[in-house]
Amino acid sequence: MNTSTLPLIALALSTLACSSGRATPPRQPPLATSPGGMGAPAAGGTHGTTGAPRGSGAQAFGFSTAGQPAGAQVLPFILRPVNVSALRALQGRRCAPKEVAPDVWVSFECGPAQPITRAVPFVPSNRMGFLSGVLPANVDHRQSGFSGPIKSQQAVGACTAFSLSSAMDHGIRRMGRQETTAPLHVWSKYAVPQMGTAGDRTTGEAITVEPVWPYDPIKACKMMRDPYDDCGAAYNVRPGSGDSDPVLRAEQVKADGQGRYRVIAIEKLQTSPVNLQELSAVLAGGDAVWVSFRVNSDAWKSQSLQNGVLPEYLHDDGSGHAVLLEGYRTVGGAKQFLIHNSWGERWGERGYGWISESNVQRHLRAAYKVRVADPGSPTPQPDASGCPAGQVRDSVLGTCAALCASGSPPAAGVCLPSLPGFSPQGIPGFPGLPAIPGLPGVQPAPQPGPQPSPQPGPQPSPQPSASCPQGQAPDLMSGQCLPLCPSGMPAIGGMCIPPILR
Repeated sequence: MNTSTLPLIALALSTLACSSGRATPPRQPPLATSPGGMGAPAAGGTHGTTGAPRGSGAQAFGFSTAGQPAGAQVLPFILRPVNVSALRALQGRRCAPKEVAPDVWVSFECGPAQPITRAVPFVPSNRMGFLSGVLPANVDHRQSGFSGPIKSQQAVGACTAFSLSSAMDHGIRRMGRQETTAPLHVWSKYAVPQMGTAGDRTTGEAITVEPVWPYDPIKACKMMRDPYDDCGAAYNVRPGSGDSDPVLRAEQVKADGQGRYRVIAIEKLQTSPVNLQELSAVLAGGDAVWVSFRVNSDAWKSQSLQNGVLPEYLHDDGSGHAVLLEGYRTVGGAKQFLIHNSWGERWGERGYGWISESNVQRHLRAAYKVRVADPGSPTPQPDASGCPAGQVRDSVLGTCAALCASGSPPAAGVCLPSLPGFSPQGIPGFPGLPAIPGLPGVQPAPQPGPQPSPQPGPQPSPQPSASCPQGQAPDLMSGQCLPLCPSGMPAIGGMCIPPILR
């Protein structure tokens, strides 16, 4: 064979490999010899199974893009072998690590649940007509491209950091971006398995992206400040030793200097009792919900799931677990909520699972809507007029409301589009705002015309402004008197906006 043809053959083979839909797995970075250092193998990894993944591509590094849109970024991070014999010796202890899927060992939250003290009350905007109306039967954020990648916390009780980072990923994708936040950087802000502390310590902080500080469970264990977490037994390192590790401290300083996305507000949903309508309405509106459950660790094992659904369990075992909810479906007249977990793609349906509404009502501890700011947005300050931290005055209504994703205040409950990635051929009258399939677009408001003469008898309640004729109201932007929209709301900029956009 002519040697000059070899490069052409190699090019053809590589083209076939790319077009087959299976990416060539990235090469594992070489491991250093210093124990616990960057790229170092975990001591004790020779005991029992190594936990090395059975698969290729992103899964080989504990990062799955299951359910992601074509072209989603595949980011590798380090999987570490665990000392299985040491972990098995701990079984029987309260909140001991569990093997929740083949070769996947995780730790749970083991302390009492703590609320996020900096959380603000959930403020439904006008688009949340679902709160009192008819909900869609099924909602799945994977189909809309909002769901970020499946990650793997491994044998460290860092589920709060992983689920919060996935909530941030969800918000980032709603901005039209595909970047993924670094759960290790989130974890470095507090390093205890408590959802309340996680929310309080990360609100307003700039979090970097995964390529800047890839997740390594050895580093996460070194940061761990909970003396009852058993990650040290899994990786033969000392939890809490990160403060004296100069390399780890330098990496955190670098990540702090390259922070990109901020949690600008965390809104608390009703959980005592659980308000399923509110929970479902937030999901139907396109937002994810960051939640914590009381768990029965055996019920949450992958082998306990039937068709991806967690079994009903009546009693928890003192453990807790934080996940992200990214949709729901209706089965037999009842809802099942979509769990975006942080135990890798070997758990459930490639990292996702379903939990019944009855389990949600029994075991939901906390539920929050997380609002993420654009890169470069300033840290929000408490409103001088008396709004809670993380909220501002609506520029039209004057009521307290959460900041829009752009960092601007809403106008009459509407976050006006200012984000990249939207099609300019969207809804008439709002360039850049995309049309929503199945919903009417923004329509011009009815124009004023001759009004019927008042009829004798009791008159209806006055309209928003006494200066406008009956049946009209000031446009919320121009102030011009225009007929009320079919929804009963005033026009905005001469347009009637469908309820889903308010």
